Amino acid sequence: MRFLVFSLLLFPLYVHASEVALSQEEQRYIEAHPIVRVHNEMDWAPFNFYEDGRAQGLSIDVMNLIAQKVGLKVAYTTGYSWNEFLTMMQENRLDVMLNIVKNDDRAKYLLFTTPYQSVAHCVVVRNDAPWKIETIHDILDKNIAMEEGFFNHHYLKEHYPNTRLTLKKDTLSTLQSIAYNETDLTVGLVPVETYMIKRYGLSNLKVIGISDEELFAPKDLRIATSIHNPILIGILQKGLDAIGSGRAQPYRQSLGQYERRKNYELECAI
Repeated sequence: MRFLVFSLLLFPLYVHASEVALSQEEQRYIEAHPIVRVHNEMDWAPFNFYEDGRAQGLSIDVMNLIAQKVGLKVAYTTGYSWNEFLTMMQENRLDVMLNIVKNDDRAKYLLFTTPYQSVAHCVVVRNDAPWKIETIHDILDKNIAMEEGFFNHHYLKEHYPNTRLTLKKDTLSTLQSIAYNETDLTVGLVPVETYMIKRYGLSNLKVIGISDEELFAPKDLRIATSIHNPILIGILQKGLDAIGSGRAQPYRQSLGQYERRKNYELECAI
């Protein structure tokens, strides 16, 4: 069931002084728009998920640190699919997308920060899959499950339009379709796929690391705003630069920390 949750998290409701040097135009923007509406996934650990009544994950931590640095408050919006979030960005019903990969299509209506995390790519198949997969050409004759609107969906649709794609609303339903023998495989990010497989007990699935660089190269996760909001992307970039060059650099190491913590929680639950 879809629902919408707005959360004003972590910051008291007074105006924060910025910890980075902002232009007068940027300061006026924050005064006029002190709260930014930011997308929050339901279940995309360890980067972006909703648990225990709040937004969590590495991407959420990065966004909260940026907001603290520049003097913004954050309202997280939860309960929509990835494609719906992208539509909300185009319709000005959302200000910020997290953990997004840049491509030509998205660049038509979004502006992007520099990457804050590069993540290895992989293929997920059933344990009994008989195929040897080394390059993208080894998957093109398969029934590929894919989250609708994700980077991989657009890439295959553009470059290999004859590929048989089965589009799903999220990563869990994508993996379940493989586990239940409805589709053959998917392509995704290693930490997300491995966590989801373990979290939901999909023990008949395995992750295959691929060295081919065409589709399977590591993906850079960025923050995006509307192309009509260049002031905000500039503010967010300054905040990202500040947490990358200053003392606060938890996102450099927090991916591994999240994986260890979530794996521990899973083991305790078994």
